[in-house]
Amino acid sequence: MNRTIVTVAAAFSASSLLLVDSAVKGTVLLAFAAVAALVLRRDSAATRHLVWLLAIVAMLAVPVLSAMLPQWRVLPAWASPSPKPAVVDVTPPSIVRFADVAVELPQAAEPMEVERPSAIGDHAVVALPDSHPAPVTPAAAPVPPMWSWNWINALPLVWVIGFTVLILRLTAARWMLWNSERRAAVVGTSRRGAGFQPANDREKMSGRLEAYPTTDDPIVTAMETICSQLGIGRPVTLLIHPNKTIPVVWGILRCRLMLPAAARLWSDEQLQSVLLHELAHIKRRDTIVQLLAQVACALHWFNPLVWFAAWRLDVERERSCDDLVLASGVRPSAYAGHLLEVVTGLSPARWTQACGLAMARKSSLEGRLTAVLGKDLNRRDVSVALAGLALAIAVGVVVPIAMLRAADEKWKQHSASVGGNDFSAYCVHDGKDASFVIAYHGEFISSTTVSLNAQSHTWTNSGTITVKKSGIAFSFHRTHTSPGKLSITTAPAEGLYLSKPAPPRGFGQREYDLARGRVFLLMDTGIVRQFAIDTPLVTDREGADKLAKLIAAIPPQEREDVALTPNLTGKLAPETIAKLKWGEPVNGLRMALAYPPALGDALLGKKPHFELVVQNVAEKEIHFLASNEALNPRRLLIREGERIVQGLSDPELSAADWKLQPGQCGVLRLYTKEER
Repeated sequence: MNRTIVTVAAAFSASSLLLVDSAVKGTVLLAFAAVAALVLRRDSAATRHLVWLLAIVAMLAVPVLSAMLPQWRVLPAWASPSPKPAVVDVTPPSIVRFADVAVELPQAAEPMEVERPSAIGDHAVVALPDSHPAPVTPAAAPVPPMWSWNWINALPLVWVIGFTVLILRLTAARWMLWNSERRAAVVGTSRRGAGFQPANDREKMSGRLEAYPTTDDPIVTAMETICSQLGIGRPVTLLIHPNKTIPVVWGILRCRLMLPAAARLWSDEQLQSVLLHELAHIKRRDTIVQLLAQVACALHWFNPLVWFAAWRLDVERERSCDDLVLASGVRPSAYAGHLLEVVTGLSPARWTQACGLAMARKSSLEGRLTAVLGKDLNRRDVSVALAGLALAIAVGVVVPIAMLRAADEKWKQHSASVGGNDFSAYCVHDGKDASFVIAYHGEFISSTTVSLNAQSHTWTNSGTITVKKSGIAFSFHRTHTSPGKLSITTAPAEGLYLSKPAPPRGFGQREYDLARGRVFLLMDTGIVRQFAIDTPLVTDREGADKLAKLIAAIPPQEREDVALTPNLTGKLAPETIAKLKWGEPVNGLRMALAYPPALGDALLGKKPHFELVVQNVAEKEIHFLASNEALNPRRLLIREGERIVQGLSDPELSAADWKLQPGQCGVLRLYTKEER
């Protein structure tokens, strides 16, 4: 469940940044279009329509181009949204949680005595002594919050709600238009070169065939003539609706033109005006433009400039079709009268204007009549040369805007390693401030890499810090794509100098949020402590001494001890389970002490460590939690007869956070041969 939450949180954060980036760049593009349309206010409506169309297409293409094109970092750093995650304190208790019940682990107050293990024998070491049932409390362990909700993370959810509402609205409008189409009668389809084709057999069988003959029908004749005049090669299906609906055109692959039944009573001049206007939409492919505008409004519904652009696109589209009608020889006064008769005598079908192109609406009638009756207006169409020039200008504007990124003044990454017998530190910095510091009370071996690409401003911090004393390798990784995250993997080390880490076997990996602290202290037990303190720039011994004093000044109770989880879990071989001497089960768990070299099990490995094996013998999943706040049972006396030959102890507990399935085992490293 936690993994799912983290995945969703990461997706929401990435989506938030994408939304903000697209909104900012889209606003800039629409502002350019508004200025261009203002400059071209005395030009034709078709030219201004082209400007708004290119702006809508560019806004839809910007997110794709931003992902594909190289980055051009010239904007100030504040232009890039990078919200800081909220700080969440996590202190996991040391408990075993079974279902909804919290159970404390049994602790031993006195040293435990066991037989001395054989270093080369085939038998198990010795199990822990039997323990008694532990007290049960009804309070379950609190689950630490994995993600902090803030306004930037809420943006994708709010956007999805608005997007869904608009898509549902368009779906409902399309359904209403489909119902209107079902009630209309199909006259036939106009095809270039084949004349007007009557309705096909399927339409005849559905009962939607127009009852009037198609031969010498004035509507059919006028439609054939105008399709030929406008050079429309796409098939257009003609429908007659019984109600007094305003003429409307829709369809991208299959174009439909629906006229009211009253169209048969129109004069030839009025019928010609209506058909010219509606078929002009098909010639100009305005149905595709309308779809692009609707997609832009759905994706950028929160941006008022998008709605303004869609409105201006609609206005210029209708005026462009009006100009085409007037350019075909229709008198402006007669055409104005035809528009007025259509608007006053007919009514639009419900919601059809959302998916179709109606001939006229009352809200825009006054402006259209003024433009139709206006004198000395530019009514030219857009030529191929002008369209090509406009496209080239649009590409020249869109590509740089898509490449824009906020300038990251701290993209340059440097590293410094300061060693010593008592305290060592590795620091990644930009020359002024430390990005993060990894420290250890003792000497370590570091093998690190900082890769930079000055052209694309990308970088990667990665490397391995090996602690020879405990034989543990800490590998870290951080990139420019997630500069606020540091991933640390802990695994047993191998090699003569223990400088080359083995593949992760049993400690695991964790991603740290640098907003919660940039100082990390490595422990011999594999624990990584993260401190939210002032991070000094550690490039020399003086800086390392300063950091050591800051860490020493932290009260123990304020230190955050976090184990890298998941720890080593899995199933032991049946012969290994038989060799181990198990204690009595307590709350669904049983434990045994193991020495891996004597067992040869793949899960345990071959390191000379004493390890505590915890097995789930219940029928349900058990959540096993342990931290350094628990009473420490890690004291062990090994006897040979009556003589104590070895005593082991360790003040640090190997933390764990497991969800053990039935039969599954978890392994806690207890002691090395050097811990006495």
